[in-house]
Amino acid sequence: MLGRAPGEQSLVETAATLSVHADWSQLLHPVSATRPAPADQALVILAGQQPVLAGGAALVVHKAATAVAMAQRASALLERPVVPVFLLATQDHDSDEVDHFDIINMSNRSLLRTRCRITPAHEMFSRASWDQTWPDLLASALDVDIGYLQSISGLDQTTSPRVSEHPAVLLDRVFGDQGLLLVESHRMQNAGRPVLARALGERPALADALRRGAAALRELNVAPAFDAEDPRPLVLESRSGRRSRVSAGDDGALERLAHSPADFSPHAALRPVVQALALPVLAQVAGPSELLYLAQSRGLHEQFAASAPVLVPRMEATRLPADVLAERGEDLLDSSSTPAGEAEQALRDALRRFTAGIADADPGLLPRLERFASGVNARARRLAEMPTWRGRASHDLRTLARPRGRCQDAVLAWLPDAIACGDLPAYGRHLVTLCRPLESPIHMLHSLPEPSDG
Repeated sequence: MLGRAPGEQSLVETAATLSVHADWSQLLHPVSATRPAPADQALVILAGQQPVLAGGAALVVHKAATAVAMAQRASALLERPVVPVFLLATQDHDSDEVDHFDIINMSNRSLLRTRCRITPAHEMFSRASWDQTWPDLLASALDVDIGYLQSISGLDQTTSPRVSEHPAVLLDRVFGDQGLLLVESHRMQNAGRPVLARALGERPALADALRRGAAALRELNVAPAFDAEDPRPLVLESRSGRRSRVSAGDDGALERLAHSPADFSPHAALRPVVQALALPVLAQVAGPSELLYLAQSRGLHEQFAASAPVLVPRMEATRLPADVLAERGEDLLDSSSTPAGEAEQALRDALRRFTAGIADADPGLLPRLERFASGVNARARRLAEMPTWRGRASHDLRTLARPRGRCQDAVLAWLPDAIACGDLPAYGRHLVTLCRPLESPIHMLHSLPEPSDG
């Protein structure tokens, strides 16, 4: 699901509703401090992701590249400064999602995973650090010299940096010369505090907005991302080294927020509102799953008198060697022709008929049916991926194009490709030239440019 490209008119109309924030330089990650400050009257094209080990999967740089390309187009269209900003989700806490990266061993096309411990686990990333072994792990997995790794990460091998540090430095190395600025979500605390206070005390109004968003998605035969009937407020709290959602009926939460605001953060449905109040967000770049939850939670902006951004699908792309791209290209992306792909689709179709029949008999069961279907689909996907994700060698090029049965950019780390280009900025410029943010989205196929001597 690639989504739909925004039109120029939607950008013009949204820009007219935005009030420019006087100063948001205090939100920037220190790595962006040496970059030119945002100009007066500058608007923002926002992309974001959790800070993942070694920079994460290619979808991370595809989001950043889309934001850069979109900012260039929007700036020309509106004849005013538009800045690409990448938001590092430092208030997230699921260490299992960010403490590893996957690469492919081209000698036998087996998938390799490198993992580095985060301490404390499951705490907000702004309060957690990588294990001190991280440089050795990265250098070994990427087959590069420690000195080279230090030069591109900006960190020495004796430190245990905060979780966002080296991912931020890497993104700056790739896109900083094209104007990308990096922001950390925990620095939005001042903008978020009144939002969280209202979310703790006004849950019914926010639930109604999510309910309307869910109904709109169901009309499109799309399952909502959030359960509007969940009685808990859209607020998370870090307590005793773990971050979890505030319980329904927790009468002391508002007082704790007043005394320790840094312990609180917005739920994913509420996060876009905080972003809109902290930054003049003209458009937000999002992946397929994000587009769904951003669409459902769009009505929350009205509750806080915030302007909802234009939604821009991120670039989706697969990198193949030039000779493979010329000879086999598109056929490597076709997963439906494999037995696992056919069986999985049959299961999805049967599941859809099963849940639709029960919902017709009792519509009140719809939220439970959606959760059930989501779980079955996720487990089916994991089972379908297993034959290509158990460290096994494979002579099928499909493992490169669709590792674990998924799109390459959702699985494989981008850093090996950037290193292969010879320098990181060249890789960033290559990706930006692939982006077509105002055109109907397609899955791009590309090969890397020749290595640079620079």
